Amino acid sequence: MDLILNLVVDGICEGARYAILGMGFALIFNTQRMFDISFGGVYIWCGFALWILVTQAGINLTLAGIIVLAIGYLLSYAIQKIYLTKVRSRSGPPVGIFLGSMALLMAMEAITSIFWGGTIRVGRIGEAALFKWGVVQLSDIKILKVIFAISIFLLIQYVFMRSPMGVNARAIATNQLLAKIVGLQNEKIIIFTTCLGCTVVAIDAVLVCADTGVYPAIGFQSVMIAFMSVILGGIGSFTGAAIGGLIIGVVRTVAVLEFPTLWQELILFLILFLIIAFRPIGIWGIKDWKSEV
Repeated sequence: MDLILNLVVDGICEGARYAILGMGFALIFNTQRMFDISFGGVYIWCGFALWILVTQAGINLTLAGIIVLAIGYLLSYAIQKIYLTKVRSRSGPPVGIFLGSMALLMAMEAITSIFWGGTIRVGRIGEAALFKWGVVQLSDIKILKVIFAISIFLLIQYVFMRSPMGVNARAIATNQLLAKIVGLQNEKIIIFTTCLGCTVVAIDAVLVCADTGVYPAIGFQSVMIAFMSVILGGIGSFTGAAIGGLIIGVVRTVAVLEFPTLWQELILFLILFLIIAFRPIGIWGIKDWKSEV
């Protein structure tokens, strides 16, 4: 019973970081309506940036994390402004932005591998602080995952429901052509929302780097988790993306009780297959999601 309780709590903590990834991708996808996966490259570089700042430059972990979030926003802005804006304007079908962002992700992963190899890099000096409640034991990073996930969810819900920028972003997600006709600066708002989504993703990169460490291929892994969270939770639903990530974390962790570790991914893909086959809009998705984003 103690083991089950610890696994469930660990699953919730892991699901919280998956929820962060899902929410970051939902911001990007719901506004652009395109599979821009360049955030995977931002994830890699932000993770390695934290490792360099903490272990090489000797900067305090908290300050380094704040610096990395700024780096994530600026890096995403540069990617959007210099490269992906042109891809969006020149490529007709959405597959163009997907292929262009994938090429960028692969390039950023290759550059990271060339300079630092495939070794796991942990951006933390010293042991993690441990907290114990009865039979449950958690590290400080696991607790922070839950705190950040809840805070991000509430903050973004407020921003996109109450602020003018959020209302404009929702209008663009609903109908980009109509939004442009009424005078909204579509590209500017898309860039802002994408950069905000990448900053959310960078938060997870900081948490993971300070906990278990990062490596070049983690960018693709983050993309897959974010994609599965959005599909499982519901296309067009920001809340669904968060809950989808939470479900994935719990399932992956608790599945260890009955199945070998290698079976965890198979179970997740089986769940995803069933969702796509019988409810393509996801658990919390909406049929006409463009009108509700």
